[in-house]
This record gives sequence, structure tokens and C-alpha cells, in this order.
Amino acid sequence: MRESAPQNNVAPALGAGARLCDSSGSMSFDSQPMKSRPSLVAAALFALAGCSQMPSTPQNTAPAAPPRDLPPIEYDGETLGDLLVAESAAQRQSLRVTMAYYARAAETTHDPEIIGQATKLATYLEEHEQARHLAGLWLERQPDNADALRLAALADIQLERPEQATESIDRLLAVHGSEALIPLVAEARGLDEGANQRLLNALSGLAERYPEQAPLWYARALDRRQQSDLEGALDAVDTALDQDPEHREAALLRTQILFEQGRRDKALYDYLGKELGRWYKDLKHLILEILKGHRCWDGPVDKKRAVHHAERLHHECKKNMMQNFHEDKVVDYLLAGPPAETQLVCELYEDAYNTSLKKSLEAKCGKKFYLALTALLVPPEEFLAMRLK
Repeated sequence: MRESAPQNNVAPALGAGARLCDSSGSMSFDSQPMKSRPSLVAAALFALAGCSQMPSTPQNTAPAAPPRDLPPIEYDGETLGDLLVAESAAQRQSLRVTMAYYARAAETTHDPEIIGQATKLATYLEEHEQARHLAGLWLERQPDNADALRLAALADIQLERPEQATESIDRLLAVHGSEALIPLVAEARGLDEGANQRLLNALSGLAERYPEQAPLWYARALDRRQQSDLEGALDAVDTALDQDPEHREAALLRTQILFEQGRRDKALYDYLGKELGRWYKDLKHLILEILKGHRCWDGPVDKKRAVHHAERLHHECKKNMMQNFHEDKVVDYLLAGPPAETQLVCELYEDAYNTSLKKSLEAKCGKKFYLALTALLVPPEEFLAMRLK
């Protein structure tokens, strides 16, 4: 057997994400970072992983040319002995010893299975230079391998080489489609703040190349926002929503950007518009008025105003089908005074017109809008009882 590999520090026990030996006893390593560092961008990247779970759309990209003039895959007795030592070290959780033997076997056997295991182990141990070198060997044998491309990109991110990382992610998307982003972005939990930002920047840089991929435009919006370019962020998030109108994270991000620009009414209106659709403009108006603080909760009851509003509400409710019913005015009348005044309006309306305001509004309003208005007309406990029936 060759000279023993260096006895580096023994790694701690494996976390739940790692698996060195499968049921057959042969080495199998599922790469997951050992540490979980807090990151300001990580939550956004996790959202990106979630939103990329859409039908994969790989481009019609020609597969990479078959590797030529590469050494054949071969094993000798010494290499087999090394692999047995590596397995034994893995069972004792001496992962750096395992790494040393596997890296040497990757160089001598040229077997993509061995190279792949060594690459995953180097990534796990955060040996970024080693991981990138081994990923390069893997890609020489299997240029379109998704794991090899992903781990090469992650190593380049850690080594502060975003251009090279972008090249690997580009190939990953071209061959495997947007679903390949999910495991890539999921590993962001093991990156520090700077590396998270570089990954976000690398994804952002591919938006024009894959203009139909909403996750990349969402990444562009996140990246621009991190750089305080709110206009650029808004343009990018609008493009994401053009490509995927059901992209809830992008809709929420758009609202946040508008808030940060000081366009708060528009942010609220756009978000409500996204959630409620174009058929509920009356309900949107009511909710916006309450959110903007136009609902009077305290203060004295103004009987004169209540009489006037009861008259105006009757004027709206008695309109026929050919006349325009002004939902916004109804909202304004009901929000003008404190709840006690709204109760007085209801009493005055029923005394004057021999019917309840609730029934009159039910005949004129859509179901959802009427239900929302009802919450303004009755005490909270009565409304709750109505909803429980």
C-alpha cells in the first residue's frame, strides 16, 4: 500500500444530511454543508428555491462533446487498498482521512463515481479549492452532470470567482432547466453573507439569457434591492410577474419595494389587486381605506352627520339598474364616524325608510363586499356569531 495519507484533524460526527455508507456498506455521500450560518439574504434565496419549483424548461442545448483522449478508468491493488482504508476511516467519522484517500483515488482511477464521492466530501468538509479541482475532473468525464456543475458553481462562489460560477450555473440551466436551481439554492444555508450575495448575483446575471425564467428575474430583483437600486429591482420584479403572474414571492417583493420608495398607497393597492383580482375593486377600496387609517374608531357621535349619511345611503340604495351605484361613497359614509355612530346610522335608516340598511346593501352589493360592509354595521360579537352559523 502507498504511504499513509496525512492524519489531519478528525471531523465531528456527521449531521443528518450526510450519509457515508449505504445499506450495502459501500460509500455514498450526500453533500450538505456542515454548518448553518445566519445570513440576511438566505431567506430570500430559500424563497427563490421554492418559486423555482415550476415545470422545468431546459433549452434545446446540444450535449457537451464526449470527452476525448482521457486516461482509461482503471484500478490497481494499491488503489483498492486505499479505498478500504477510506471506508474504514469513514465508519470512524475520520472524514479528513477519508478525504485524503478518496482524492488520491480520484486522481489515479479516473472513475467518475469515485471523483463524484470525493467532490461531495470535499464540499462537505469545506475544502473549497479541493472541491473545485475535483469537480473539474468530474466535468472532464461527465460535462453535463448536474451534481458536478452545481458543486463547481458552489466552490467558485466560496472562492470568490462569480464569473466562473455563472458559467457552471448557465450550463446547469441550459441542460437541466429551472428545477436544477432547487438543490443549488437550498445549499445557500451553508454559505456566509458574502457568498450568499455572490450566488444571488450569479443567478441575477443569467436573467437576460433565460428571459422566460421568472426565478432568475426574481433573483435580479433581490440583487438590485440589495444594492439599493430600487428602480432596477422594480423593473426586474415586474418582469418576473410578467413571466409568472402567480409568483407570490415576487408580488410580495414588489409591495416591499414600493413601500421602500415611499409609494405606500400604490404598494398596498397593487398587492391587494394581486390577491383579490380585478373583480373586487369595491372591496379593495374598503380595505385600503381602513389600512390607511381612514376608519374613525374613537371620538364623539355626530348625530347631524349620522342623519346626513343615512339619507345619502338611502339615495345610493334606491338607485335602479340604469343608475350608477357608488360603492366608494358607501364606504366613506360608513367609515366617517366611530362604530357607535355607524350603529346610529343603521337605526336612523330603519326608522326613516322602514327597512334595514343591511338588507338594502345586500340587494345592491356583491357577496364579498356586502359581507365586509356587514362587519362595519354590527357589533363585533354579532358579526362573529353570523360567521359561525
